[in-house]
Amino acid sequence: MAYLRTIPAIASPDHPAPVVRPAPAAPKLGVADASNPKGKRIFEGACASCHSWTGQGSLTPWATLTGDRAVNDPTATNVAQVVISGANRRTMNGPSYMPAFGRAYTDDEIAAVANYVTTRFGAKPSIITPQQVAALRKAAS
Repeated sequence: MAYLRTIPAIASPDHPAPVVRPAPAAPKLGVADASNPKGKRIFEGACASCHSWTGQGSLTPWATLTGDRAVNDPTATNVAQVVISGANRRTMNGPSYMPAFGRAYTDDEIAAVANYVTTRFGAKPSIITPQQVAALRKAAS
């Protein structure tokens, strides 16, 4: 995995250039907050303690959202899948884990937080719907 992070990204006409600067440190700042209060509330309660308001991963570099390809994908498919199913990676620095939130949140809430994350930390906001989240949830089970 460390090797992959050393390879420069290749531009794709299907995806905008990733945002690599951190988001504002204050939760009240940023374009996503006013447009998606539900997503902000969920991020604040379940995500900010690990990912931080800047997206720079407060506990581990693997929790960094800024510059992440999934966060810069305007479909938000991978963001929603990780929220539903969690992540469990083995890295050269040890394990990296994110719990699954699929049982804790509804399809509407997962869509809201996925859209919030792509808007706050990505290059282009996503508009994933609760119906699309339901399909992802069904495919994951």
